[in-house]
Amino acid sequence: MINNRSLPVFLQKFLLRHVPWPPFALSEPINLPLSTFVNSSKSNEVFFPCVRLAFCLNSLTGENSVALLQAAAAVSPLVLVADFKMAERHLEQPAVCLSRLLLLLCNTDKDFFRNGGIEGMVYTSGLAVVHRRAFLGGAAVLLTLRSFGKKPNGTLIKG
Repeated sequence: MINNRSLPVFLQKFLLRHVPWPPFALSEPINLPLSTFVNSSKSNEVFFPCVRLAFCLNSLTGENSVALLQAAAAVSPLVLVADFKMAERHLEQPAVCLSRLLLLLCNTDKDFFRNGGIEGMVYTSGLAVVHRRAFLGGAAVLLTLRSFGKKPNGTLIKG
């Protein structure tokens, strides 16, 4: 699922420790490969009460990020996604600048922020945001997503 442009393992572990997961989701698997979701959706059964994705979408191309979000929503009624976001307020600018520098140094996908960060990927996938909680000084956000049968409503920008 995650290509060679992903964040280093020590950095992923550090970021995972700081995600404010809801208590009910702590026992659920995290960052399952796309093939798991595709195989589960072919049998038309929901196998996961909750799917957690953390800091993996920034290393995927836009199309793969959207496909992963849609596949996760197809096998679970609730998808929790934590990743970097665009700054929405001036107070978030320093933390967002540091996160963008970090992603630049790790050579992750350049189109991630060009497509609106995690919020842009969710919008493009057609999923509905039920709840959002910013963390890491506003550089990242934990989104609670649900699929209400909406069609994808955005397009991706390619570099």
